[in-house]
Amino acid sequence: MISLKIREEIGDKKGLSGSYNNIGNIYNIQENNPEALKNYFKSLKISVEIGDKRGIATSYDNIGVIYKREDNYIKALEAHSKSLKIEQEIGNKEGFLH
Repeated sequence: MISLKIREEIGDKKGLSGSYNNIGNIYNIQENNPEALKNYFKSLKISVEIGDKRGIATSYDNIGVIYKREDNYIKALEAHSKSLKIEQEIGNKEGFLH
């Protein structure tokens, strides 16, 4: 949480987005779906704001993982499809290695 505070203070939005994604990952590992989603959506919002397509794709992918765990397959498919589309647009084949 220290890095989150520092990134907020210095206005490092890309780093802030990454921090929220990492916090979401911790909650994901703990299977705390509401907190994971909350942080993934914070990351997504910032990535959209700064136009970071890779960050947007990562957030959507992570959101899809949580929705799948919750058996919400429609939302999971929507999120993963958005991620895939962006990964294809930016030519990132590594994003497909789940």
